[in-house]
Amino acid sequence: MAPCVCEETLLVPVVQVCGKLIHSSLSTDSTRWGAGGWGIGGGNYGEFVYATCHAAGTGNIKRVRNALQTVADADPQLPIGIVHFCDIFSVSDTAI
Repeated sequence: MAPCVCEETLLVPVVQVCGKLIHSSLSTDSTRWGAGGWGIGGGNYGEFVYATCHAAGTGNIKRVRNALQTVADADPQLPIGIVHFCDIFSVSDTAI
């Protein structure tokens, strides 16, 4: 029996290795911070996980933490301290 020779190209879809609900440079296709990215292991801010921004018992439907601590090596324009989450209707025009 002759060996099978395959000359077709197999196209394999790329699977994203992060959840869409965990905001990071991978899940948002952001190029902010260059190749190092943000919200990912080894990237700016470190790796984001669900508990980075969310917790049970917060009193809001999105379960966003009531207070988020910023980090010292973050964006120089971001003040270091605590960001207080007030309501789910707040929006920002400075999204990354």
